[in-house]
Amino acid sequence: KTAFAKDLLDHHSPSLNQLVLAKFIEQGHFKRHIAKMKKVYRKRQDTIIQSIKTYFPGRCKISDHTIGLHLIVEFNDGITKQVINRLEDAGTRVYPVEMYAVNKGFAQNKIMLGYGNLNEVEIIEALKG
Repeated sequence: KTAFAKDLLDHHSPSLNQLVLAKFIEQGHFKRHIAKMKKVYRKRQDTIIQSIKTYFPGRCKISDHTIGLHLIVEFNDGITKQVINRLEDAGTRVYPVEMYAVNKGFAQNKIMLGYGNLNEVEIIEALKG
């Protein structure tokens, strides 16, 4: 009955896929998946923070990092192209914050590091150089 009503109202999304997804959610699989991924990404975040502190001691400040799959790092003595190249060569995504800033000139020493696609070993290797 529900599938029939949906078919009358919406010809664009596949009913079977939506029914499977609904069962997946109802049976608690999605909730378990989210809990598992939170642990995975928390471990990656802890690894990147510790690695930054280890390999760039006293050279930078890490922004508030309670959410997301990236963090902002501000280098006290500026961010060099060498550091950016080193990180990118190792697979770390590096985004200069200045590129996204509305008020230019205030974020020149800041980069955003994305770590969602790297495991702990890759994070350490990327930052170790």
